[in-house]
Amino acid sequence: MKERAGPCAREGRSSRMERVGASWPRRAAVVSEEQEKARAELWAMLAAVRDKDLEDAEVERIAGLFVERRDVGLPILLEQFRDPGEDATLLAIASVALKGWEAPYPTRPLIELLRLPEVGALAKALIMNVLERYGIDVDRPDISGVSINLEDYPIDRGMGTGGKVLQG
Repeated sequence: MKERAGPCAREGRSSRMERVGASWPRRAAVVSEEQEKARAELWAMLAAVRDKDLEDAEVERIAGLFVERRDVGLPILLEQFRDPGEDATLLAIASVALKGWEAPYPTRPLIELLRLPEVGALAKALIMNVLERYGIDVDRPDISGVSINLEDYPIDRGMGTGGKVLQG
């Protein structure tokens, strides 16, 4: 069966969930025709709304479809956080869907996404918001400490620099 290529595959990076999903429980490797069809429909739906400004009700409707098809929807949702384009519409759908997830929550793959350097700041903020919704203390050093690379930010050393911002 042919798998639909996500943003990582299109850019020549690791295939979908190759690194992130390695530790979360996987179902049987056999994908039914019905699951493949559902996966293709979900990907097509996201492609159709990419870069569009949707009403909240439409975001919630699409997110609900992912929650209904959590067997094939989770890897697709997680992939949206790895997209370097950080499409706001797709991230909104992913975060709304994950906030509506029922236990067991996908905490491990979300925390692993926080550790990936290719995951952008907006995606990390939304992931932390989802984790907080699950009751996870996002102020724990093992979570909040990995979400921001301080080397990416200039340092204002204040006194002695005449107010100039110096790179650290």
